Amino acid sequence: MSRILDNTVLSNFCLVDRLDLLRALFGKLYVTYEVREEVLRGIDEGYAFMRRAEEEMGIGKKAWLELIGFESPAEERTFRDSLGKLGYGEASCLAIAQHRGWLVLTDDLTARRALRQVGLEVTGTLGILKLAVERGLLSLAEGNELLRQMIQGGYHSPYDKLEEINESSNTGGVVEGARRGLSNSAEGSVL
Repeated sequence: MSRILDNTVLSNFCLVDRLDLLRALFGKLYVTYEVREEVLRGIDEGYAFMRRAEEEMGIGKKAWLELIGFESPAEERTFRDSLGKLGYGEASCLAIAQHRGWLVLTDDLTARRALRQVGLEVTGTLGILKLAVERGLLSLAEGNELLRQMIQGGYHSPYDKLEEINESSNTGGVVEGARRGLSNSAEGSVL
């Protein structure tokens, strides 16, 4: 399953300088041009930690953060229909994921609800951190420390510690979407 990345998750992992976790867990991720614009605006507004994301983005199959655009009028229509409810980055991710059946990595609550309404898989920062712990890329203490740093940097997490997340509670399958996003070759890259 291909995965598309929104600026919310990208920003959190840039903030703690751990884009390597995204690459280790998922291999290739896709980023829309609209999300890239959000990254560039953030850099212009003084969020220098976002430079790493901009440096990692590229065009073509060799880039692990591959820039993509709409491939059909239907994707463009879905994007336009989503504006007003969602920002440009979130709307572009939704449009592409809806028409291609991709997993979306976002923390934006409105976007997550919209994605679930159309039957799409979604995960975010918490699911990715928990998955990194499950896969042995981080200890629980390291995962909690990254979460603490993200919260200190402005991430509005519903949890202060990863062990507070209960999959049976109303978290929307925080980790389950991330697990399902590991299909194909990306799963082998973390073992």
